Amino acid sequence: MMTTKAPKMFGHADGNSFYCSVETIYKPWLREGPVIVASNNDICAIAMNKPAKALDIKMGTILSDLTDLIRENRIATFSSNYELYGEVSSRMMRHFSQYVDRMEVYSIDEAFLDLTGFQNNGLEKYGREIVRSTARNIRMPICLGIAPTKALAKAANKLAKTDIDRKGLYIIDSDSDRVEALKELAIADVWGIGDSYEELLLREGVENAYQFSCMPQKWVRKKMTVMGERLWMELNGVSCLELEMMLPDKKEVCTSRAFRHTVTEFEELQAAVVRYLDSCARKLRKQGSCAQTLYVMIRTDNRKDKWKECFRSLKMELPFPTHTTSELIPYGIELLKKLYPRYRPGQYKYEFRKAEVTLGKLVPENARQANIYDTTDPVYRQKMERLQQVVDEVNGGLNLDSRYLRMGAEITKSNYTALQRNMLSENPLSNWDNRILIGQCV
Repeated sequence: MMTTKAPKMFGHADGNSFYCSVETIYKPWLREGPVIVASNNDICAIAMNKPAKALDIKMGTILSDLTDLIRENRIATFSSNYELYGEVSSRMMRHFSQYVDRMEVYSIDEAFLDLTGFQNNGLEKYGREIVRSTARNIRMPICLGIAPTKALAKAANKLAKTDIDRKGLYIIDSDSDRVEALKELAIADVWGIGDSYEELLLREGVENAYQFSCMPQKWVRKKMTVMGERLWMELNGVSCLELEMMLPDKKEVCTSRAFRHTVTEFEELQAAVVRYLDSCARKLRKQGSCAQTLYVMIRTDNRKDKWKECFRSLKMELPFPTHTTSELIPYGIELLKKLYPRYRPGQYKYEFRKAEVTLGKLVPENARQANIYDTTDPVYRQKMERLQQVVDEVNGGLNLDSRYLRMGAEITKSNYTALQRNMLSENPLSNWDNRILIGQCV
C-alpha cells in the first residue's frame, strides 16, 4: 500500500515585547502599564510594550528626551538585564521542545517549530495549547504563526500580533488563507525585505506581500538574487528553507560598546580593550575555536564637531591561534599603544566614546598550527590554558560585568568604560541575592 508523505508545517513562536514582558514576570502590577527597556549605558529606548508604543515612543529615542513623558505617564523604565533575558529565553525554548521533536532557536525570543504531521490531530487545538501553556508556565505571552513554509509562518506570526480576534494564533493551511494573509502584510513587514529591497519594490508598485508573490520569478531572481527568489518561492507555498538544528560556528567574534562617559586617558581605553578581549575570548572558548587575527578600534563621538573627530584601528596576525585571555591581552595593549594619539604639550585631547575588539580567522582549537614567529614555550602555554579553565569555572555563566575574577588592567579609578545600568531589575532566576523570599504563616 502506498503512503503519502504529510506536507510540511512550520510554526514560528515569538515572545510579545520580550524584554518588557520579562521585566513584568515578577512585577505583575506593571503588565497593563507602559514599560521601556533601555540600551547599554541607559542611553536610549530599545524595547517598548504596547502601552508605551501607544504613547508614540519610537525605538532609539534618547531617554533624556523622554524625561517629562516618563514622569507624566509613570512609565516603568529598566536597564537591559541580559542575564535575566537569557534565563527566561532558555526556559521558553525548553518549554517549546516539549511539544515538538525538531526546533530551530532563531533568536533570544523566536523559534521555528516543526509541526509536520499534526494536521490530523487538530493543528489549531495544538497551537492554542502552546500559546496558553507558555503564558501559564513561563509567564510569557507569545504569538504563534503556523504555515507550510518558514516565510509564511513568519508572516502568520506578524498577523497574529495585529489581529486581536486570533488571540495570538494565525494558521495558513490553504491557498485561500495564504492569499488572504499576504494581502494584509505590508511589503516592509515581509521577512528578508530590507530597506533597499523595499524601495525597489515600491518603485515597481509592490505594496504588500501578495503583490510580491505575483511578480515574475525571473525578475525577482535578476533584481533580488537567489535569496530573493527563495523568499518569493516560500511566499508561494514552496518550502526552500529547512530548520537549522545546529547553529553554525561564528566566523569572527566582536565586542563593541559605547562608554558611559567620554575618556581621554590611555588607562581607561586599556581597561575597555582588555574587558572586550576577555569577552571575545570567552565566546571563542564556548564554541571551541581559536583566533588567528586581532582587530582593535577606538573612536570619538561622531556627533561632535568634525575637527574633534578621531577614528583609529589596527589589525594584526597572531603568531599562534589562541582563545586564552592572558595570551591575547599583550597583543591588544600593544595595538592600543600604537593607536593612542601622541599629544604635544597643551594640545587638545580627543574624547573617545567607543572601543571595539574583533577576533577573526577562526579555526578549531584541535587544529591549530603555529608559524615561525611563535616563540612561546608550549609547556607554559598549556599551564596558562589550564589556569584559564579554572577562571572560567569560577566565573561560570556570569556576564562580562558580573565576573568574580577579572584582569587587573580592567580596573581603574574612574571606571568610565564599565557598563552603566542604574535601573537594573533583580534577577531571581540565577542571582541568589535576588531570590524571592516567601514568609511563613505563624
